[in-house]
Order: sequence, then C-alpha cells, then structure tokens
Amino acid sequence: MENNFPNIENYKQNFNFLTEIYEVMKSFENNPSKLGSKINELKAKFEKARALLENIPGIDMSHSEQLEYHQNLLKQYKKENELLNSYKEICKFDITKLENNSELTNGDDLKSQDMPYSNNKTQQNLNSNDDFQQIYNSDMNLDDLN
Repeated sequence: MENNFPNIENYKQNFNFLTEIYEVMKSFENNPSKLGSKINELKAKFEKARALLENIPGIDMSHSEQLEYHQNLLKQYKKENELLNSYKEICKFDITKLENNSELTNGDDLKSQDMPYSNNKTQQNLNSNDDFQQIYNSDMNLDDLN
C-alpha cells in the first residue's frame, strides 16, 4: 500500500513557506511585474500542503472518535493475543500414536495403546515435541510487546 505522506526529507519542501513569502516580498520591492507569478507559486504550494493534510487517514475523525477507535483496536489485539496463547496451550497430538492406531488389527494391541509411554520411540517423540514447544514459546512471546 502506497502512502501519500511526505517523508522527513520532503517535510521542509512541502510545509516551509518562508522562502516563497520572502520571494513575494522581494519581488514587490524590486520587480512588481513578477509579483503575480510569485503569489501564484505561493498559492500552489499552499494547495499542495492542504491536499497532503487532507489525505492523512483519520483526519476526518474527531479526537474522541480516534480514541474510541484506538480502544477498539486495543481490545481486538488483547483478544487475539489471548486466543493465540490459548492455542499454544492446546494439547499436542503424537503423530506416531495416531499412526499406530491405524495399524491396530487385534485386541492385544489395544492394551499397549492404553499405555502411551510404554515404548521408547513414543517417549522420544514426546520429548522432541516438548523441545519444539520450548523453542516456539521463547520466540513467540507476545506478552513482551505490551
């Protein structure tokens, strides 16, 4: 999205009218025939500055409307942050356990399924999930943004 705001370098160009006013005064003293063109240049610069100011998003809202909009955005941010934190706390599924469920064919295998930590492979997968969760939590702690 392209914004129409002047950058810091162009600030002096877009909103500094002293040089044009000085040129109008100087042409009034020295060369009155150029006075009209200098005044038109000053008017054009005023119009350009006015157009830049009118294009600022939210300029049409009052201060109280801007505060209300800001409060709504804060509420939305907090709600989304709470949802993200709740999703991070959701129980993780062990993929190998799900794959073992699809391979079960007789009742004897169901007894081993009831004990999820019975084999070393499942325990290793759970440990790797815990390692991943620790890395994820350390990188994605949104509470520090507040």
